Amino acid sequence: MAHNRKFARRRRQSLRHSSKHRGLEDLSDEYAPQVLLRRLDVTDFGAAQAAVNTAVERFGRLDVVANVAGYGSLGPIENTRIEGFRAQIDTNLFEPIHLSKAAIP
Repeated sequence: MAHNRKFARRRRQSLRHSSKHRGLEDLSDEYAPQVLLRRLDVTDFGAAQAAVNTAVERFGRLDVVANVAGYGSLGPIENTRIEGFRAQIDTNLFEPIHLSKAAIP
């Protein structure tokens, strides 16, 4: 969250995406002209492309893409469902691929 404020204080225009907006609303309220919040399912390439397009339309260009979504699961493999592994791989592997591919002209 600190990097979000750092960018905003320096008047950097930025798109902040999250599956949950919790904790980001105050950033958008405080720095409204240069911060754009969008809910994004990072495992959905079409959604990533739409978010990038929205940012470019609003700000005129996209200078930096920070692929920071991801999570880890703790626990024995025998107690983890296959769907849990799939969701983690979809997020940790495909999020940077989707967002990077959407951002590269």
